[in-house]
Amino acid sequence: MDPIDRFPRATPPSREWEEQPDDGFIGHVGPLWQHRERGLGRYAILPDERHRNWRGVVQGGMLMTLADRAMGSAAREDDPSVKQATAQLDVHFLAPARLGVLLEASCKVVHRTRSLIFMHGVLTQDDNVVATASGVWKAFRPRPESPATEGDAPATLPGGMRDWTELPDDGFLAHAGPMLRHGDGGHRYAFLADARHRNRRGVVQGGMLMTLADRGMGEAARDDAPDIAPATVQLNMSFVAPSRIGGIVEADCSIVSRTRSLVFVQSVLSQAGTVVATASGIWRPKPRVAEG
Repeated sequence: MDPIDRFPRATPPSREWEEQPDDGFIGHVGPLWQHRERGLGRYAILPDERHRNWRGVVQGGMLMTLADRAMGSAAREDDPSVKQATAQLDVHFLAPARLGVLLEASCKVVHRTRSLIFMHGVLTQDDNVVATASGVWKAFRPRPESPATEGDAPATLPGGMRDWTELPDDGFLAHAGPMLRHGDGGHRYAFLADARHRNRRGVVQGGMLMTLADRGMGEAARDDAPDIAPATVQLNMSFVAPSRIGGIVEADCSIVSRTRSLVFVQSVLSQAGTVVATASGIWRPKPRVAEG
């Protein structure tokens, strides 16, 4: 059992919220609740110790997971039979999100075409905005879901991955990972996609891909300085192809530019040599101190 799973399961904050059932990644990091008044596009989670990052606040990957799932769900609310996939997501981080305080995403459709849905979302805690998000979802015909791999435990790394080592973490990455770093001295990071990471279509949840990109590029921005814990300012993700359960997903990260106060980073995510996503973002180096 994941040691972090000892924390009690959160209950809905009030009768106006109902849990969204999910046996994949959202169920693993949730629960996720939807406001009962349909058409509002309001979704929420209660962050706990599972969601903590190296600065003691909510991991950026969890914020992006909430934004991705909330806006994706709101995009299909008019017609739940429609299948859709995230094409692009851009998140701006405005303030730290605290543990133990309801984190809500309010979403709306900005524009809709036959094949694309343009969304906007605002993430708040106690009516204070902690992040904003905008994105594009692609709608397509339903198709049979891929079967999930058996079991919910983290998969065992293949024997050929001796050059990869686990990144130490006792917060969100321990719960969702582990995350790995290649030993070649560069900034290559990865995780092994297992049943915990699947979405409603049976492939890897976009939030997990964004978690890999966020941590990998954050590590690159830190550049191995042990007393620095960079804060994500902005992250833009473009999804190119689905990632399969059961395969290694790798992020190859590089520094684009540094200023006195900001680090600009980019990365390419791939699986078995195929590009599945690209990402770019901005980080602000900060001392490694807990907030909240």
